[in-house]
Amino acid sequence: MAATPALLSGSAPVSFGVNEVLPSDAWMPEPDRIVDAIADLGYRGTELGPPGFLGDGREVRERLGRRGLELIGSFLPMHFSRQERFDDERAWLTNSLRIIREASGLEHPFAILSDGFDEPERMKYAGRIDEHPEAWLSSERFDTLMDNLHRAGEICRAAGFEPVLHHHAATYVETADEIRRVLDRMDGSLIALCLDTGHARFGGADPDRKSTRLNSSHRT
Repeated sequence: MAATPALLSGSAPVSFGVNEVLPSDAWMPEPDRIVDAIADLGYRGTELGPPGFLGDGREVRERLGRRGLELIGSFLPMHFSRQERFDDERAWLTNSLRIIREASGLEHPFAILSDGFDEPERMKYAGRIDEHPEAWLSSERFDTLMDNLHRAGEICRAAGFEPVLHHHAATYVETADEIRRVLDRMDGSLIALCLDTGHARFGGADPDRKSTRLNSSHRT
């Protein structure tokens, strides 16, 4: 009987105060302090953090390699329902994937896609979106979100990545109904779901209750 592979754990700069929304924050910790802390806690891998925070591809590989860490992927928020912003963000995504590819030794690192979480109305009502239909996406903008999510998945797969969608607080994919709505339209051959029980609970779902489980037919 073959031995079961060891389960290795990873972390992320965001867990140590590295803000992906405000990467130029004056209080941002130094990158070497972050990777030292991740390694000292016994983790074997890390996400990238804001693209550029740990350096370019070569710098990231060397910085992590000196500490026995491996780059496993990156969190990549985009404004999927805003066509005028997504068009510009496609170039940003392509450049970010290049940095990750140069820095990671994995054959298929993760591209952790998320809807943008800086929409004022969603930030205002985060955690209670169900009570505010004025903050819900229209059918037209939902179609735009899905089209652009699939386009981002295609870009990631063409670059050799495994793209997953991380439903996130204060985005247009926060509540259980919104997550199900996306899953019902999501092409599983392009993108999978990164299930986060903490964000699901914040959005009003109860991960412990069978009645609020998300559609399990989709890859996670």
